Amino acid sequence: MQRKEPIKMDAILLPRPIPVHRVVIAGVLVRGGDILLLRRPPTDPIEPGKLNSPCGHIEDGEKALTALFRELKEETGISLHGTTVLPDGGLRCHQSVSSADGVTITSLGVFRSRMPLSMRDEGGIESPVPSLIYGAMFVVQAPSIHMGNIRISQEHTDAIVIPASSLPEIMGEVTILDQYYFKRNATTFGVLQTV
Repeated sequence: MQRKEPIKMDAILLPRPIPVHRVVIAGVLVRGGDILLLRRPPTDPIEPGKLNSPCGHIEDGEKALTALFRELKEETGISLHGTTVLPDGGLRCHQSVSSADGVTITSLGVFRSRMPLSMRDEGGIESPVPSLIYGAMFVVQAPSIHMGNIRISQEHTDAIVIPASSLPEIMGEVTILDQYYFKRNATTFGVLQTV
């Protein structure tokens, strides 16, 4: 008698390979408790023209906290040198570290989620692509940072600072990943769960 192979559920639910992204994302609170957001260029292949928090892919073998430091430096010019990093290179959920200049980094935990990232193909057609996102979430409180300190990378066209209370009004302008991040961590940013 021939033995049947078990049916793989992913093959049924996802007829084609699904993109997998390992990311780090940080809500950056600057002077006055406002939130720093960056605008993606209209030509970006992922979520063109949308606002996002400093974030990026975690490189192979890289720790999430190291990726956070790298991405903040690359995307905003904000350097977190002098911040104490734990021996394992990471932070446990809701654990914080501080630097001499008053910057505090708090881990908000890790997540895994399927979300439809808006992606543009070679022909310029934009459509939602189901993606699997594994990520680490942080909040960076940097009261000494103001717009004059921020140097955005070529990956973005603009940087804005908004009051946390304005998040509900601009949710349609932020990336799907940021919508997930801010909704999941609404109380951290002092906004209602209805964001």
